[in-house]
Amino acid sequence: MFNSPFQALEWMVQQRLLLLMPNFLSEDQCQSLIGQAMQCPAGVAPVDDYGSTPSPVALRRTTLLETPTAINQQIIQPLERIKPQLQRHFDLVLNRHEMPQFLQYQPGDYFKPHTDLSDAPIYRERRLSLILCLNDHRQYQGGRLVFYLSNPDQPGRFLGVPVPPQSGLLIAFRPELLHEVVAVTNGERFTVVTWLAD
Repeated sequence: MFNSPFQALEWMVQQRLLLLMPNFLSEDQCQSLIGQAMQCPAGVAPVDDYGSTPSPVALRRTTLLETPTAINQQIIQPLERIKPQLQRHFDLVLNRHEMPQFLQYQPGDYFKPHTDLSDAPIYRERRLSLILCLNDHRQYQGGRLVFYLSNPDQPGRFLGVPVPPQSGLLIAFRPELLHEVVAVTNGERFTVVTWLAD
């Protein structure tokens, strides 16, 4: 189907399933955000956004850093500036965003294959998922973000497409895409996730 993961990523961009935006934030900005977020209270990241239930270990193990508005605005403001570009690429009208979630993956942490949609109202309204990489594999091993595409040559089988991590990289994708974060084996992985809705 594809000769390389890079070719698969290019195809996903051409199909308007994905958009990769390197240097969305500078490395200095990313390190500053990590430092600020690490001073915040930490809890278990829920699977849903209501915060009512801890994550089932079978699906997810991640730390949620409970960042205040002042930190969240450092993500929201630059996102607002690129919203027209996102709308053009994905052919969407995007009016609202969910509060950013600052996530810390420590050794053994993961998020198994999932999509960002469900029957809950807050999920149904999502039109675009966003992941901002705050650090890269100089600071951790494992923890790769992998998308899964249906393989037309082998019905019922999926092709894993990893995204090389890069500090400051913004990954925008359609929330129905199956994806996972493989387990971190060493160091700490920091990302920010949020969603845009119509």
